[in-house]
Amino acid sequence: MIRSPISIHRITADAIDLRDLLIDETDATLTDYLYVEVQAGNTIIHVSSNGGFDNGIYNSAMEDQSIELTGVDLVTAFGGDQSAIIQDLVSRGKLLTE
Repeated sequence: MIRSPISIHRITADAIDLRDLLIDETDATLTDYLYVEVQAGNTIIHVSSNGGFDNGIYNSAMEDQSIELTGVDLVTAFGGDQSAIIQDLVSRGKLLTE
């Protein structure tokens, strides 16, 4: 697993570009590929490039990469709802997946 503070593939205009990393994802299956949590005031986006987080359940054995956003909490406002967090990032153009 690679843990990188915000350097994954490309960061474009304040967006995280995962298009080359995720395999066969769709908007409906993004919770199988991404798990977002907050630790000590920092957001951690865990990535499973082959969709190993079954129905949004984090499994460290399936994690390929993680991205840490220092000083940012993207989780609390959505009550930890993985689908809502991810869809908000996609709809605002902050997460590129397809």
